[in-house]
Amino acid sequence: MMEKLRTGGWDGCTPQPETIEGMVCPECKAECRKLREVVEQQRVEAHRQEQMEEEKRRDMVAAAHKARVLRYEWRTAAAKEVDPKPHSAEFRAIFAADLVFEILFRWRAAPGKCRGKSYLMKVGIWVNGKLNAHYYGWNLQDFDDDVFHENGDGFWFSEDKWPTSDLFGRGFCRWVERAFQHRLVRVEPDRICGPGRLLDLDETVIHNRPCTHRIAWFDGSRYVHLLPALNLPEVAEWAEKHLELRIEERAFRPVRRADRAGE
Repeated sequence: MMEKLRTGGWDGCTPQPETIEGMVCPECKAECRKLREVVEQQRVEAHRQEQMEEEKRRDMVAAAHKARVLRYEWRTAAAKEVDPKPHSAEFRAIFAADLVFEILFRWRAAPGKCRGKSYLMKVGIWVNGKLNAHYYGWNLQDFDDDVFHENGDGFWFSEDKWPTSDLFGRGFCRWVERAFQHRLVRVEPDRICGPGRLLDLDETVIHNRPCTHRIAWFDGSRYVHLLPALNLPEVAEWAEKHLELRIEERAFRPVRRADRAGE
């Protein structure tokens, strides 16, 4: 009986441990007690392993969620988290190679709404040494695809479908709108609006940026609002096509979109 218990366990035909412990033979009782202790230790160890694996799984899920929040989700950054060190970048804009504008951007991070570590930036644009505009923006690039959900789905999309952006496209559009109305009014507008109707935009116009909105005032005058793109390469392409304005980086290389860089 003990040999069968050692090799294959009881199969329903062999006596139960309680029956064996009731036997007179003290050696059998000691051996049975020893076997039961081994089985109990194995059960405790298996339960402990299950608990450890469950805790490890929960820790992995929590870490993945934290990584998503820190890298991809919109949140509010406190002042102690933000590095206020200023940064700058230089460009120039050229009309027909004879009218050159020196463009300087300065920006620094500020507390407030941010996505991951793309902090809210307070940006200033100077044209030929004179302040042209102050505004807020984010440097939002495409998501990395090296972090994944537990089920394998990528983190490469935003829940609110926020577009990519840099810190310069909006500033260039503001400058062009303010400085070159005499050129913008000669451009075929994407839309003609009445006073107070600028916010009445359809989905096509909203996603087709930059685009022009010509406002006809009651006195017969016209004003063109340039709805900005949030990426400088798109602004540069539009400006060169419609205004013959070439935007160059500090190294005096033309700004181009990535998909047209090789053309």
